[in-house]
Amino acid sequence: RTMGGWTKGGRVVAPADVIDGDDPVLLRYHRRHLHRVETLLEGWECQVNDLHLKVAMRHPHHGVETYGLILESNGTRVGYLTDGRYHPQMGEAYSNCHLLMVSTTFFHPREMDHLSVPEVVEIVKTARPKQVVLTHFSMEMLDQNPHRAADIVAQKTGIPTSSANDFDELVFNPSQQLFCSGRREREVKKVETPSEIIE
Repeated sequence: RTMGGWTKGGRVVAPADVIDGDDPVLLRYHRRHLHRVETLLEGWECQVNDLHLKVAMRHPHHGVETYGLILESNGTRVGYLTDGRYHPQMGEAYSNCHLLMVSTTFFHPREMDHLSVPEVVEIVKTARPKQVVLTHFSMEMLDQNPHRAADIVAQKTGIPTSSANDFDELVFNPSQQLFCSGRREREVKKVETPSEIIE
């Protein structure tokens, strides 16, 4: 958008610690190429063409600011529940979504600022979305199998639930009011091994 910094363009919306923290991720060098930099806060919302975005709630997460989002367009509502410690208000904050994407880091609960399968079950029971996708897995979750985690959430809530896969696409089907998964094929280029280069 900025053509390598030659023209100003774009808008960045991020938590305060990304912009003005002790170790800001958004470098000052890059800010001068942007039209607008906005601080993300509870209550924030904006309209971009026919897409309405708003903050669902702030999540406790290792001392940094993380915010979940609600995206709405043409009557379709998607919730993105980002990383953070479980809070009883999460279910209400993400209610009435066609699709709820949930960062489900652990299979078993831990005393950490991440969600686990039992906590996600409680959130989904209250939020009652039409569909759930679990994502953002730890090694512990991968060992336990994310598909198994999705099955547990579905069985305990009655809500269709799946686990995200690399290169997945979700396409909204208006007639069914559901998102259909379509796996994108990744073009894999053969990389020469050191032995092939030597030969």
